[in-house]
Amino acid sequence: MTINKSNKLVVLYASQTGNAEWIAKSINQEAIQRGFKSECYVTDDYEKADLEHTKVLIVVAANTGDGDPPENAIKFFRYFRKIKSKTFLSHCQFAILGLGDTNYTNFNNTAKRMEKKFLELGGRPFYEKGLADDASGLEAVVEPWISNLWVALEKVCERTSTATTQSISATDFSIKAMPRNKDTNTKEATIENVAPNNIASTSTDDTGATRINHTDASTPATTVTTSTSANATAPIIKEITLNDKAVNNLTSMSSDDTTVDTRINHKESTSVTTVTAALNVTTPKPIPLGTPLAIDLSTLSTITQLTAIPRVPSSVCRTTFHSIHKHTPKSFPPSFISTPSPIFKAYLSAATLLTDPDAVKRTLQIEVEVDEEEKETLRFLPGDAFGVIAPNDDGLVRGLLNRLGIGEDEMHKEVEIQSVDDAKNGDLPSHLKEAKSTSLYELLTYGLDITSLIRKPLLRMLAEYAVDAEEKKTLLFLCSKQGLGQFAALRNQLPTVLDILATFPSCQPPFDRLLDVLLPLQPRHYSAINSLLAHPRSLHFAFNVVEFKTEFNVSKRGVCTPWLDELSGKVTERGVRVGINKSKDERVAISLFLKPNTHEFNVPSDLKRDIIMIGPGTGVAPFLGFLQHREWQLKILNETMEHIAHVNRKDVSDKDASDHNGIDANGRDNDEHDVINQAGYKTTQDISSSYGESWLFYGCRDKSKDFLYKDEIEGYLSRGVLSRLSVAVSREPGAGENGKPKYVQDLVKIHAKEVYEMIYKKDAVVFVCGDAKGMAKGMNDTLAAILSEYNGISHADALKQLLKWTDEKKYLLDLW
Repeated sequence: MTINKSNKLVVLYASQTGNAEWIAKSINQEAIQRGFKSECYVTDDYEKADLEHTKVLIVVAANTGDGDPPENAIKFFRYFRKIKSKTFLSHCQFAILGLGDTNYTNFNNTAKRMEKKFLELGGRPFYEKGLADDASGLEAVVEPWISNLWVALEKVCERTSTATTQSISATDFSIKAMPRNKDTNTKEATIENVAPNNIASTSTDDTGATRINHTDASTPATTVTTSTSANATAPIIKEITLNDKAVNNLTSMSSDDTTVDTRINHKESTSVTTVTAALNVTTPKPIPLGTPLAIDLSTLSTITQLTAIPRVPSSVCRTTFHSIHKHTPKSFPPSFISTPSPIFKAYLSAATLLTDPDAVKRTLQIEVEVDEEEKETLRFLPGDAFGVIAPNDDGLVRGLLNRLGIGEDEMHKEVEIQSVDDAKNGDLPSHLKEAKSTSLYELLTYGLDITSLIRKPLLRMLAEYAVDAEEKKTLLFLCSKQGLGQFAALRNQLPTVLDILATFPSCQPPFDRLLDVLLPLQPRHYSAINSLLAHPRSLHFAFNVVEFKTEFNVSKRGVCTPWLDELSGKVTERGVRVGINKSKDERVAISLFLKPNTHEFNVPSDLKRDIIMIGPGTGVAPFLGFLQHREWQLKILNETMEHIAHVNRKDVSDKDASDHNGIDANGRDNDEHDVINQAGYKTTQDISSSYGESWLFYGCRDKSKDFLYKDEIEGYLSRGVLSRLSVAVSREPGAGENGKPKYVQDLVKIHAKEVYEMIYKKDAVVFVCGDAKGMAKGMNDTLAAILSEYNGISHADALKQLLKWTDEKKYLLDLW
């Protein structure tokens, strides 16, 4: 059947971190500029999108967890799951761009599921789907996919205006490097009519000056001319050598430093670029100036053309100032933060250092509690996920605001974020739509990600505000196809936004433009590792404190874990639970929300159900909660049986029948008979010592330094709550040799037959918790190999079996 060209298209996005949303809205904006009539919606707004009548559909779909759909796509999938008509989308042609990560087993599962469902409903692809991989860099797939999209789109969708691609984006730049010698080390720059959405090209005139010309269909031409002169000041960006001493000076800043000198000697014949700066840090709370980055520009001098440069990000956000100051409570985030469940306040009550001070990683257990009147807020089972609203580092926030020329008074004034086009407030990024009464300080502290991997849209935007021509050319180079390797090397240095601005000091972007390109600061997710049966008002969790040094010896730290470490007083003695006892007015509060449990990564309510738990490092923490919960389940079940027997004997009134504080053996509300029935028992059955088999596979580096929860695990083993324990020690002499296990997957291989029989003959549930990049993929392959060997099936069929078990909640993963 021939489908006539549509007069409009719809762009949908399923986004967890804001990246898919940003890409989808960029596609939508460029489509409009190219003359197409286009609308953009989040997937859960499928009703507004009117998919029953949409003829051309583009979807950008991200993933969360191991191939799960983002939270704003759950209703979308529920809706489409109910549709059975094979002609529901027969009128629709579609294209799908997936954002995934091959470190996870179910790579780009959301996009693949969408494609499968659309095809089942009669839809037809008009353009091959793109599956971008975050492990190797999303840009490698995203950029060419979008670049080639427009030719395919014109075949199925009509333009409604006469805009042309030439007036929208320039992807090729003709360049010629400035001549360099020790006597020509100066520059002169003139800028006229700079506009943020200019289109640029560069050329070299007869004098050897590099000329960057910007043209836009609606803006005057902009010219940046750089010429050489023997009497002017030196360019800020130069080719230089970093000697060892210089590198140490450049990268050794710490919070205890009072002054760090980052001056570096230059040599003209070298190939590493940086920017010099003097970092004058004052105590007690230093305001960082950012660390200039090393960029290899040795190839730039030989390149005559830059290609595949992304277009300048559109201006979307506008900041409106009010005269009053905005005062933020120290313990609660601003109201513009959106979470899948209500945010509540919990107070730090204790911290325990789980590793030796000299262990490779510093691991903490944190305990928080809610007030007695708020305990109904806590409804979770061990293994359930929750989010922590953590702020960006205060010094980094202030440093960035200072770098942007925003003073102490201005950063705390009340502002409202609006759309540049007042009629299109829907164009605002989702995380800024409720930023109606906030401050610039709040936005950077809680709203914007200023530390994660740098994206090309930021660099492309900054190029428009680089006064220095060499800096502008370098930024364009980093965005180009020719600068792909240097862009990757730049990202590997893990720069903050402040570091980027320190590297390109002539860039002075407006704050609003950062709002346009920075993604939202994400909550940090952890797993609950305690049972409410044992601690009715508490939530416990464990984590590795993320602090490390890059290959350039620059100190880096995470957002949440160092913050929690500092809040809890930086415990120094291993294995000692340090209580955090403060008066009610001085308590340290953090903001949390419970994450909806879609995976049911929980210990089975049936105590007789066998379980296999696989968790190296901090991956073991939820399983401590599993075992604690089982022990308390059995305790409550025995008490309940005794109570029922007592009631039957004495015929006491219902009023005297205890309900165990309203919490059943599963941590939920039920009457006593339901408690017993849910646990798989009859009220007349003796359950005094009934447990299903439980087998824990655990791995650590050094038993003496980082065997987490050793005493607790051995206690559960001695009391029969845990049936078997197998431990791999990766840095033990001989590990990985002569059959000696090095990792947990090695342990599972050694016990392959027993594991197989436990899964198949005893219907055990398999839980895997830990790092997705190495352990989880290795474990998935190991289990598939076991199924293939003992079940007589191919490896591919074994992998399908594991996927089936995932759907059946028999094989459950909690990965990060």
